[in-house]
Amino acid sequence: MSRLVHAFYQGLLGLSCLSMLAAFGSVALGVVARQARWDIPGLDAYAGYAIVCALFLALPATLASGDHIRVTLVLDRLSPAMRGAMEWPLRMPWWCAGRAAISCPSPAARLPAPNDRLTEAPHGPKTERTTWTS
Repeated sequence: MSRLVHAFYQGLLGLSCLSMLAAFGSVALGVVARQARWDIPGLDAYAGYAIVCALFLALPATLASGDHIRVTLVLDRLSPAMRGAMEWPLRMPWWCAGRAAISCPSPAARLPAPNDRLTEAPHGPKTERTTWTS
């Protein structure tokens, strides 16, 4: 089972690499397009999506190997006895995912009501309540 998980993580790392190449390509294309005064709508958004995709695809292998920067920063500052106690839970991907799921609020709590309308204001977007009358 461990070999299967390791192979899966390596596959995710390969997809992460392809995603980073896509991000590089879309950013480079955007630079060239701006120089040529050619507008490609949404190109910056695609670069952002590719970078986020690369990040999330690389996370499982990074956490499994203990190379995540936050894990390293925390572990390097602990005493040897405390480091031994904390290494196991900090390096377990399922533990980190569970902690993140518990600490994040529900996405439904941030969603506007179905009859809310998003409008632009001088200080940024605001939500207005619309009423339906017949």
